[in-house]
Amino acid sequence: MRRVIWNGVVLVACVLLARKGIAADYRADAKGGEVVAVAVEWKDAARGVEVPVKVYFPKGISERKEGVPVVIFSHGLGGSREGYVPWGEAWAGHGYVVVMPTHVGSDTSVLTGGAEVGARGGMGAGAMEKLREAANLKNAQRRVQDVSFVIDEMEKVNAGKLTVAEMKGLEALKGKVDVKHIGMAGHSFGAQTTLAVAGQAFAPLANIHGDPRVAAAVAMSPSPAFWGDQQKAFGNVKIPVFNVTGTADDNPMGLGNVKAADRRKVFDNLPVPPEKYLVIFRGATHMTFAPMKGGATPGQRLRGLMSGRNAGEVPNTPEQEERIHTLVMESTTAFWDAYLKDDATAKTWLRGEFAKELGTAGTLEMK
Repeated sequence: MRRVIWNGVVLVACVLLARKGIAADYRADAKGGEVVAVAVEWKDAARGVEVPVKVYFPKGISERKEGVPVVIFSHGLGGSREGYVPWGEAWAGHGYVVVMPTHVGSDTSVLTGGAEVGARGGMGAGAMEKLREAANLKNAQRRVQDVSFVIDEMEKVNAGKLTVAEMKGLEALKGKVDVKHIGMAGHSFGAQTTLAVAGQAFAPLANIHGDPRVAAAVAMSPSPAFWGDQQKAFGNVKIPVFNVTGTADDNPMGLGNVKAADRRKVFDNLPVPPEKYLVIFRGATHMTFAPMKGGATPGQRLRGLMSGRNAGEVPNTPEQEERIHTLVMESTTAFWDAYLKDDATAKTWLRGEFAKELGTAGTLEMK
């Protein structure tokens, strides 16, 4: 196995491979173009459960000649469809339909005592303990089922086979969704969901199965396997994976006693081919990858208080945090372009120029 490690240094040969203007596609405007966001209430009748979603898509999508690939994003423990707005807007702004489901049972309602997601009010009593209790195999299984259900629904959206209520606000997507090119992403518990969908093996009785319709994955703050051998756990992940973490990315609640250094075990044990990536941002905490916009939900407020740093770490400034967010937008967009749109130019930028763009903010590893 050949592994390449970049530390903000780019060989001249790789720079020459990058066609003039490649980097500009990602550096000029990491946030992309105008985006439409629609909240929809879906119900999985087969399981008898609600799956609320928020769908981001490019403004004017109905005028596009070609279908737009799909990215599904799974929130962290105590999150919801209302979080991670910068990622949804950035990817949709660069030509993707981004679907963010709320995983009921491990969402914000765990903290608010069942209050509506995003509603005003304090957090319920014993919120921390409730969060820990929600990080269980049942919810891990339910999350993966939520994702497969969302893919089913997006196929129906494209075919115009949902009810008027289920399609409300999504009419422009009919016939414009490329359901043959689907990406999966997530943060924290959502990264575990992402890797499960991609093929990670769990305990024999977990009854968690991946979805072969997903073609590429982005895992933010991924956790090593909690059961069995690491290599066996990740050995069946046969799609490209882009891992993102930070040098201060300890689990904020102590779950699994996962430390920042443990998160690279996922990358180290993922098989090749196809290509796998790992970006480690200096000083980035667990919550660096859950950027807030327009106010914080109760879950974000609580978890933000737990964003401790490793001993000896120098806290990032707000400017440094913003820079990391821009780099995440750039690199993940290039990754989606490379593996969902089969864009060779994007892959060249990601495997060459991105290391130069990363500079001293972090390191990039590829295999």
